[in-house]
Amino acid sequence: MSSATIDTMSTTHFNTAAHAVHASLLLSLALCIPKLCSGQDIQGETNQVAAESESSQDGVRSRHMLYRSIASGLQFVPSADALRPLKLSDAPVLTWASLGGWSGDVFVWTGNGQIQIVGCVGSQETDAGPKVFLEFHSFASSPIASVRLDPSATWRVPIEMNPAIPIPGAPTPSTSARRRLLQLRSLAKWFSVGMQLTDERKEASLRLLPQPLARESNDDADVIDSALFAFVSSAGTDPEALLLIETGNVDEKLTFTYQAARLTTREIWMSLKGVEIWRVPAFTNYSPGATINDDYFFHNVSD
Repeated sequence: MSSATIDTMSTTHFNTAAHAVHASLLLSLALCIPKLCSGQDIQGETNQVAAESESSQDGVRSRHMLYRSIASGLQFVPSADALRPLKLSDAPVLTWASLGGWSGDVFVWTGNGQIQIVGCVGSQETDAGPKVFLEFHSFASSPIASVRLDPSATWRVPIEMNPAIPIPGAPTPSTSARRRLLQLRSLAKWFSVGMQLTDERKEASLRLLPQPLARESNDDADVIDSALFAFVSSAGTDPEALLLIETGNVDEKLTFTYQAARLTTREIWMSLKGVEIWRVPAFTNYSPGATINDDYFFHNVSD
């Protein structure tokens, strides 16, 4: 991303109203546990509640309400059209849980018939209470104004760091949206994902969820179809890798393209028909400073 593009970006302030909602939700969570938690910040003092108890279900609901509140407080605005912010999905496109007390909700922000931003808001249960995190990836092809994640961090959303690539050997896209969905699902099966778990262990093949998490269509745009697929590990339903398959005009010809993206801090790679096409190393930039410039980030809200 050029410095000129960065200079044109304005800062969208974090929705302060969300903090009040967070406080209320965390207070309601505290009423379900023996030790009262502080409602003044997201990383409040809470005790882990046993999964068998009724109060645990209340805690789960409160956490997911909190995730939604945080996502709603993040507004992504195209730099060229400040009056038309990207639209947040009406509900999480995926709710997941994993080993180690991890859970989260995945949201998408769309605009011009395309999936532009994918974000996960989640937490890990610890002895000191839930540790809330944000994990985001940008598929944006045009500038998005900077976004204040919390008082300590701002995301300068990059563009075209991971451009769309035509899928070799893909069929001609159907003119029928319903038939294109069948094509999209079939094409997604051409891809496979592996992930490094530890220095000695890896998971050679993550599981592809059969239906796209989200799909956007706009017959009047350059990209007429945008479908987001996810690969999950055997440890739960946490999406580790994303595959965005789109139908758009390439050299004046309707073509299927793909973009790969991580939603994990581990080393991960993707293959197309058995040939590796994409690999990213383990994520280590947990302290990027006040401004995040990468297309992917993992940010602990409490830090």
